[in-house]
Amino acid sequence: MALIVEDGTVVENANSYITLEYLVNYWALRGTTFTQDDETLINYIIKATQYIDMKYNFRGCSTEQEQDLSFPRLYLYDREGYLVIGIPKRLMKAVCESAKLLINGTNLFEAEESGVGAKSVTVGPIKTAYSYTNGNSVKKTYNSIASYLKDYVVAISYNANVRRY
Repeated sequence: MALIVEDGTVVENANSYITLEYLVNYWALRGTTFTQDDETLINYIIKATQYIDMKYNFRGCSTEQEQDLSFPRLYLYDREGYLVIGIPKRLMKAVCESAKLLINGTNLFEAEESGVGAKSVTVGPIKTAYSYTNGNSVKKTYNSIASYLKDYVVAISYNANVRRY
């Protein structure tokens, strides 16, 4: 698959926030080199970008209604009050962190079940076993990614037991 990098101008069919060179340089500065071929690394970059766009709800709004990625954004300000224009460096670093987790075999898209349990009921000679979940599925949060993106995301807190209409 071809790597089509979003540069902040709403590139048609964009599938990444970083180039292959950016990934390699980011990790080289941290003492890490990759043994995978370029095509494999490109696939990880695309998946890392997809993960970030699916996992995080960013403040502001898309620049265009039909843009392929979440960035660039309008009305997005960083923690110091500066307008975020184009593709922020911290987003690019978060993609590098995500790609490295994928390269190391972490499945970022896998949900973890919470509240999983089992029980069995015996009535006379009949024994029935049940397994259940409380219906909640949570995804892990990776601090190496979340710390780069914390200023750009919507803070959501709600009580799962309360319905809102």
